[in-house]
Amino acid sequence: MLKFLTNIKGYKRLYMNQKVILSLSTIPPRFGMLGKSLNSLINQKRRADEIHIYIPKTYRRFPEHSFCVPDVPEGVYIKIIDHDYGPATKALPCAKAYRGTNTRIIYGDDDRFADTSWLDNMLKCTDERPEDVIVSSGMTLENYGLTIKNQLFVPRAKRAKVKYDFDYLLRRFGQSFLEIITNKSRTKPARCNYSSSGYVDIALGVGGVSVSPDFFDDICFEIPEILWPEDDVWLSGNYLRQGIGIWAGNKIRFPVDSGASNTSALAHSIINGKGRNKTAFDGILYMQESYDIW
Repeated sequence: MLKFLTNIKGYKRLYMNQKVILSLSTIPPRFGMLGKSLNSLINQKRRADEIHIYIPKTYRRFPEHSFCVPDVPEGVYIKIIDHDYGPATKALPCAKAYRGTNTRIIYGDDDRFADTSWLDNMLKCTDERPEDVIVSSGMTLENYGLTIKNQLFVPRAKRAKVKYDFDYLLRRFGQSFLEIITNKSRTKPARCNYSSSGYVDIALGVGGVSVSPDFFDDICFEIPEILWPEDDVWLSGNYLRQGIGIWAGNKIRFPVDSGASNTSALAHSIINGKGRNKTAFDGILYMQESYDIW
């Protein structure tokens, strides 16, 4: 009977009584730009139990900022924290607060607009693979021009080609058609980044990352200076260090830009004399040398 019930849509999570939390952080220049992203999370077909935004009392990147908090829609909880973990603030404080509990955390960026099916498909994939990290998009070491030395997780995810994604192309046509007849711009539709599910090397927070808080041991919170600006490499390396794979699902639509992505973006910033790509490259080499991974 139990086996039958766990196969019913949504019952497995209900039976487990698992709490689902969406976890984000943000920065002062984006305080007034959060509405579109947060409302897309509130309006998911399958809703989270809670949505948290973690705000440090002081920001390392914005030392001139006088402490205040953004206005957020009803149903979003602001969590004030003492320590600024950089971009990893979207994940680490929530993980620390819920370690040892029956909770699933989906962390993501504050500049994304999620399709209404996004959380539902994230959780479906999570239910199928609860021991893995689940992502809608990731990177491989080859994307950074590096060769992976220890290939522990197979099969590998296969990227989808837009020209063969007929569902997306149809929705894109619908968007363009509506823009023409209404003379108003509309949000570009989201699409799935993979034709076949499989493992990747780096979990990209920009697309959402589903984790158990117990995936974070004490080392995860000790971010080395070289990786403070690069949360994706640091967190992904720590998952792999503990033998946890990163699974990219082919049914999860990658969230599109909410319009805030160019505002004080880390991708366009120089920190410690390095751009984001150089920081990621050096960070991967650091993780390889320090933990004998990848």
